[in-house]
Amino acid sequence: MAEVENLYDRLVILNNGNIAFCGTATELTDKIGEKYFIHIKTRQGNSTFETDNIEDTLISLFNDLKQKEIHILDIKVDRGTLEQHFIEMARRETE
Repeated sequence: MAEVENLYDRLVILNNGNIAFCGTATELTDKIGEKYFIHIKTRQGNSTFETDNIEDTLISLFNDLKQKEIHILDIKVDRGTLEQHFIEMARRETE
């Protein structure tokens, strides 16, 4: 799917011979990506959290890690991959 994002600016997803989605990868993420995935790397390891309320979850995670004196080495927030969105859209009934 990385090739799709790099080579094409629009995509079409068919479901049972009908167009289930037509648009950009960003538009697909906006339509399907209802959850946020927070990936945090610390010296203790990597953790991933799923949420639909990014603000409250980040504040809670930061406060919890600070209280435990765990230092964040890296953090990444995304709304899922194009492949995850494609699979979700292909499973849905066409509107």
